[in-house]
Amino acid sequence: MAGLWWMIVPLLAGYLLPWQGQQAKRRVDRLVTPTIYLLLALMGLGLAGLDDLGRNLTRMAGHALVLLGLLSLLNGIGLWGLARCYRARAINRPAADVAPPPPVSIASSLIDGALLIGLVGLGCLLGRLLPSLATHGSQWAEVALYVLLALIGAQLKQAGLSLRELILNRRGVLIAVTVLVTSQLAGIVAALVLGLPVTQGLALASGFGWYSLSGILMTDQLGSLWGGVALLNDLGRELIALLLVPLIARRTPELAVGYCGATAMDVTLPMLSRSGGITCVPLALVSGFLLSLLAPPMMVLWLAAG
Repeated sequence: MAGLWWMIVPLLAGYLLPWQGQQAKRRVDRLVTPTIYLLLALMGLGLAGLDDLGRNLTRMAGHALVLLGLLSLLNGIGLWGLARCYRARAINRPAADVAPPPPVSIASSLIDGALLIGLVGLGCLLGRLLPSLATHGSQWAEVALYVLLALIGAQLKQAGLSLRELILNRRGVLIAVTVLVTSQLAGIVAALVLGLPVTQGLALASGFGWYSLSGILMTDQLGSLWGGVALLNDLGRELIALLLVPLIARRTPELAVGYCGATAMDVTLPMLSRSGGITCVPLALVSGFLLSLLAPPMMVLWLAAG
């Protein structure tokens, strides 16, 4: 849990440092993309060190697909409804004096998302070929993430967003609540479909994309099979998010941010910023931070209740 709070430090440092002038802005913007690429490759490097993925893979994949499908459907319905509510309210408000975003090409968005997932795959391949690299992947990824958060903090400062917008964001809270409620509903339905105790279904649905944590907790309490299901479900959510975000972030930021789950505050944050604009970042930080805080106690609670 302390690690979550440490993620705020570089973000605030980047925000509070005196970044002035267009030259500083260009330098920050140029550093963000290569840092994104590095972080995703390191994510793949870390995945290469995971054990027991080959055991009972067919059964794991089947259960994970059921859970992932239900979560995607119910999260999507809830977040789409939230986006429609905000869109209806925005119609009655005066338009802000902001230049419209450039049109997004679906083909280029798909290529962009495929490139990012390809970087994850490349990192995983390198980790398999050179196991010594995989042992250090998580430490390197942590350093890269802190650098990225500092750069994003600088971008927020340059965009003129206030600290109040970063910390107190009602829409970000509503996104997190929507994901929480619809995920619990998906967990109940998944338990009925798969013939599990309801509490086990709720626990499996409470990772919110935090695959490393959910996989460890489920393996410890429910065995390697269900640990693998939790891992594949939350990892699949993150990989699908990387493909979907470029397509939907401009039009429905609530859906994009919410589907990223807990990863909206770290791994998928740069993609949200890049695809949805810098104003998408406060939503992602608030929603991702709340879901990251809720995931550990909720999984432990439901596992204990079972």
